[in-house]
This record gives sequence, C-alpha cells and structure tokens, in this order.
Amino acid sequence: MNEPPHANYVQRAFRLLRSRFGGTEPFQKKKDPILGPIVLTRRTVYILPSHDGLLYAALVIAMLVGSLNYANTMGLALTFVLSGLGLVAMVHTYFNLVGIVLRTGRVEPVFAGQEAAF
Repeated sequence: MNEPPHANYVQRAFRLLRSRFGGTEPFQKKKDPILGPIVLTRRTVYILPSHDGLLYAALVIAMLVGSLNYANTMGLALTFVLSGLGLVAMVHTYFNLVGIVLRTGRVEPVFAGQEAAF
C-alpha cells in the first residue's frame, strides 16, 4: 500500500517537535512536584468555559443577533440580563475559589456502601 507523498513530511515534523520539546507531550512544562499545602491565589485560579458554558455563550450571542435583527427591545433586555447573570456567576465562582487550601492526606480504604471520611 502506497503512502501519500506528504506522509514523510508529517512524520518529520512530528519527530522535530518531539526532539525540540521532548517527551510524548511536547507542550507540557516539566515541573517539580509541589510539597506541602497549595493555596489558590488570584494568579492561580483560572475560569475556563465548559461545553455548557460555550453553549450558553452561543445561545446569548444568537439571542443578541436575533434581537438586533428584528429590533426587539424585550429580547435585547433579556439578552443583557442573561449575559450579566453569566458574568456575575463567573465573578462569584472566582472569589469562592480564591483562598482555598489544598492538602494531601491519608484516607482509609472503604468498600461500596460505606461512608468515606476525608
């Protein structure tokens, strides 16, 4: 079975990336393990949208375009209320996560149906 002529270029590009960045995950930084408790600060909390968040944003944008297209002021009001609600939810989530302390600890093994104490 003949390979396409560009296959050699793709393999060489992958080899070059692996040799340049090392390992199988070329864009992941190698970090030493963190010992002790981890405190989430303002610089370590990132809020990234999930699939539901992206769907929510797409819905709000579609509502905005539809309301602008048909000059529907009630639709615009609802769109701005929903987008404001989304922004307020992100700000509250951010401030709820800042200051959390994560520690490692031992947990006793449990079987299905038993209560686990952390």
